[in-house]
Amino acid sequence: MAPALRIGYLVSNDPDLLHKIGELRKIIDVQGDTIMEQAVLELIHDGTIKRHIRKATQHYKHKRDFMVSLMEKYMDGLVDYEVPGGGLAIWIIPRKKIDWTVLMERVQEKGVQIIPPEQYSYGTDVNGIRLGYGSLDNEQLEQGVKTLGELLRKLMEK
Repeated sequence: MAPALRIGYLVSNDPDLLHKIGELRKIIDVQGDTIMEQAVLELIHDGTIKRHIRKATQHYKHKRDFMVSLMEKYMDGLVDYEVPGGGLAIWIIPRKKIDWTVLMERVQEKGVQIIPPEQYSYGTDVNGIRLGYGSLDNEQLEQGVKTLGELLRKLMEK
């Protein structure tokens, strides 16, 4: 529900699974926080959590759609991607092989941070990156996608 609360919940139709998970949870957290759990339970019962989830879902859907519009504007014809049904990032794959070391140096010079593909590759060659949009405002997103698109275009023309 919220990492700082360290409270979550599980729904299952399998009583044996719930029992096993309950036993494992006792090993991890012997005491729990009954007062916090009761407060969160009240938020569930009065609909606060459901309203928050609905609001957050709409907020991040709009951010995702804005990100896609920026990619269409600044990276059209340069990359392939799929619009994700969930999550807060889009995986892009340039249509040509990119020297990611050069690209990273150039985007950093312009104040944009990207994580290199090696972080995702597990030892295999990957020609793509994950673009996160969840924590950035619209201005930062536009600056980042525009800069990345311009530099991708220059590198791919060579």
